[in-house]
Amino acid sequence: MKKSLTEMTFMLLLLLLFVFCSFFTMAYCADFYQQLTLSQQQQNAVQVPYLYLFTRLHGQTPDNVEIRTVQDSECLVIREQVGQRRFETLIYAREGSLYELLMEEGRPVDLAYGERISAVQELHFELEQAMLQVHIGSDTLSIALKEAEG
Repeated sequence: MKKSLTEMTFMLLLLLLFVFCSFFTMAYCADFYQQLTLSQQQQNAVQVPYLYLFTRLHGQTPDNVEIRTVQDSECLVIREQVGQRRFETLIYAREGSLYELLMEEGRPVDLAYGERISAVQELHFELEQAMLQVHIGSDTLSIALKEAEG
């Protein structure tokens, strides 16, 4: 009888040890996953707006790009011509998000009608010749614009 009580106690201790090890392993993995997810979200906060701007500015010349302040918001303005009509695309940050507003040139601007692209904390543009500097939070990214032909 004493042997079976000792064996049962040993088995319970092993089971308890297994439960504690499993708990600590799961807690460690959950913390690791949470840190990985947070890191990825921080990277996306910079990469998504940058990739959007890079794609949107592909093939644009410095003559078609300007920085303008509209309704107390700094906007990157891209001018394009489709057929006989000229359009402007305004890209700006508002209320923690990156927005785009496409409108016909010369129309009154209301930034409230822009389409949300992604989350962005802070956005600032600098345009020097054919180089656009984009400041997203504490990161600075450069986009080279296409040189004007002829």
